[in-house]
Amino acid sequence: ALAGGDPGDRLKVAGTALDAVMQSVYVGPEPLALRAEAYSIWASHDVRSGGDPVAHCRSSVADFDRLVAYAPGEIAHHQGRALVRTIWGNALLGRGDDPTGVLRAAIEDIDLLVRSTPGDPVGWVRRGRCHHALALWSGAKESYRSALDDYEQAAKLGAGKAVERDSIECREKLGE
Repeated sequence: ALAGGDPGDRLKVAGTALDAVMQSVYVGPEPLALRAEAYSIWASHDVRSGGDPVAHCRSSVADFDRLVAYAPGEIAHHQGRALVRTIWGNALLGRGDDPTGVLRAAIEDIDLLVRSTPGDPVGWVRRGRCHHALALWSGAKESYRSALDDYEQAAKLGAGKAVERDSIECREKLGE
């Protein structure tokens, strides 16, 4: 019945079902991970549909926090939490609220990703985008410098076109 309906409605049904699983047969981290991902997808849907993703981001991050506490060395949990925090920080930025705490927390998680897979440009791009958002909020030159450094490393690793426009903007802000 929901196959052709609003994706938001399908996400609500999925969230309700996962909540029921969590309350009745919670065994290990799997249902928690599924719910964290569902809230993450829901937050992304909120962004695409012009909604406010903050409530879904909070729920997703709370679940990822529990997953990180359960398995601190599991990079995927940190990566998922960083992605949601990035969505959250950009939503705050977009509505004129201070994103600093959320984006700095995302950067901490992304640092783990970069250290564990330094040859993968994804972490460098994501961290650069967080620094870039911080720079847009504060105007701080050091944030633009950090973003540009991350973008340049990502470009060296093959992310060229993905970071080209952002790199140019950072260079302009730095007067380069």
